[in-house]
Amino acid sequence: PEVEFCDTGVGNDFDDRVTIKGGRVRDFSVGVFIFEARRNRLRGLSTFRNTFIGILLIRSARSVVKGSSAFRNGLTTDSPGMLLFESHHNRIAHNRMVGNADVGLGLEGSDHNHILHNRLRRHPLDGIVIDGRFNEIARNRVIRNGGGILISKVGNFGPIVGNVVRRNYVRGSRRGGIGVDPVARRTLLKRNLVVGAARDGIFVLNRRTKLTGNRVFRNGDLGIQAVPGVIDGGGNVARHNGDPRQCVNIICA
Repeated sequence: PEVEFCDTGVGNDFDDRVTIKGGRVRDFSVGVFIFEARRNRLRGLSTFRNTFIGILLIRSARSVVKGSSAFRNGLTTDSPGMLLFESHHNRIAHNRMVGNADVGLGLEGSDHNHILHNRLRRHPLDGIVIDGRFNEIARNRVIRNGGGILISKVGNFGPIVGNVVRRNYVRGSRRGGIGVDPVARRTLLKRNLVVGAARDGIFVLNRRTKLTGNRVFRNGDLGIQAVPGVIDGGGNVARHNGDPRQCVNIICA
């Protein structure tokens, strides 16, 4: 039955160096499921209207998901388009996630992953949520989601530290654009562009965060809201935001 988690469109348990390429996977419980495998390659896959998650990696490492898509998955179960669970050193690049029921892309207890050049649109929660260490989130386009990019704890996995969020374009979030929760330490936000969030463009709740060269325009509240003591790397620009102060606890041009 589709409501059973074992109903998988394409599955690989334990086998390394497998390539899964091309085709549509729809109306299963999980579209593509990789479990405890290394160096897999997922390319050119389309996952659509699966009951839970479009593409799921659990305890898998050094794999690549490229040029694939996740559309309208989890509509009855509030599930994400793509999820990495306790999976490390993976590369998620040039994918599209649109209209899934939870977040577009989630990392839970996952470290040292590279999230690059993805497009995420129209998710009720955040486009990207990161719970892990030393992940790089760069050059993604995150448009019209509930929130943009969030570094936050979603499970009991250990510390959240050393994540880098750089050169992302975040537009039209119904809440904040880019957020760093209090539990996230040593985060770097560098050269991101945040436009048209309904609340703050960037909000930082941990002082061990560094902000450098970010641009925040036409957001509903502050351009950048930071806690006292946050590390100011300079070059941040905030203009035409709803709060006339533009930024707090950080200098903005």
